Amino acid sequence: CTAPTVSVLHGARGADGGPAYCAGGAAIAHAAHCITRCEPGYRPSRNLTCRDGQFVPAPLFECLPVSTTPPMPPVVLPSVPQETVTTTTSTTTTTPLGTILAAGMLGKWESLLPAAVLCLVCLALCLICMLAWRSSDRKGRELLLSDSERSLTQPLDLDLDSEADGYGSSEGSSWGGSQPGSDPGDWAHG
Repeated sequence: CTAPTVSVLHGARGADGGPAYCAGGAAIAHAAHCITRCEPGYRPSRNLTCRDGQFVPAPLFECLPVSTTPPMPPVVLPSVPQETVTTTTSTTTTTPLGTILAAGMLGKWESLLPAAVLCLVCLALCLICMLAWRSSDRKGRELLLSDSERSLTQPLDLDLDSEADGYGSSEGSSWGGSQPGSDPGDWAHG
């Protein structure tokens, strides 16, 4: 598209005095935007989009006077931090809905997006692990306990007997379970 050349009252002018309505220059590619410009003290009513060699929406745009009404004072709420308070003015602009959604979808929430994605990934991994654990055969993982206390303490006693600390000799100290006096309970009585 070629930048609009029709006369727009209070439209921006170039260095040559001719119309310079698009901030991007005189040639606008298909599906690209013409960011409209006006003289100081005026604001454009809308931006334009090039579709098949013509700008839409039609009629093109108007240059509206910037409001001279002083801005409204900021509204401070006790639960809102001061840096998030905004000031509004009494000017009204019309923007296509697609532009509002594209610019405002993330907005102030943009900083929370990575944390939210991370939380969702962690939650999904936890769910997968829980489902895998529930569906697995848990009987194969049950710990079988011994039927006697002696065999539960045997590995500990073997480690103690293997040390050269003077509490026993290496002969006759293996825990086969069949030698007399091999039960630690017999030591206290005999």
